[in-house]
Amino acid sequence: MSDGHKKGPVHFWRRLALEVRPYWSWIGLSFLTSILAAPFSLLLPLPLKIAVDSVIGGRQLPGFLVVALPDRLVISSDGVLLVAVVLVVAIAVLDQLRGFCNTMVTTYAGEQLHSSDFVRDSSAMRSALAFPTMIQRERLTAFTASRTTPIRFSGFCYMP
Repeated sequence: MSDGHKKGPVHFWRRLALEVRPYWSWIGLSFLTSILAAPFSLLLPLPLKIAVDSVIGGRQLPGFLVVALPDRLVISSDGVLLVAVVLVVAIAVLDQLRGFCNTMVTTYAGEQLHSSDFVRDSSAMRSALAFPTMIQRERLTAFTASRTTPIRFSGFCYMP
């Protein structure tokens, strides 16, 4: 194995994976809190549906709310509206808490990685900056070379 081959992108990614091993749990937790954004986004229209269907439309509450709520909230339209408002606030607070936790976990993991020996090593920093750039440059060159066709002008000229 030559020395030039050892310093390639595979060596870089292997070294990077070994350096971040102590922080994999934090990176995984950051990933998990990011994934939780989708369910909260899908829950946002639920209180509006409850308010429109149950208060204005006169339909019953969804089954899971009928079972979970006391009868006095289920029967009156004011109670249903109160449930919808509480759901809006609860979903918003939980989503903000998720975002805060994601920011804190990501910041902590980033600061720990930044203070590690990997970043302090200047050769590692140079290779961290150089290899993705080289790969991106090669991909961009290959992409543009395969997609472009030469433009030929046949004597047309525009004069205002």
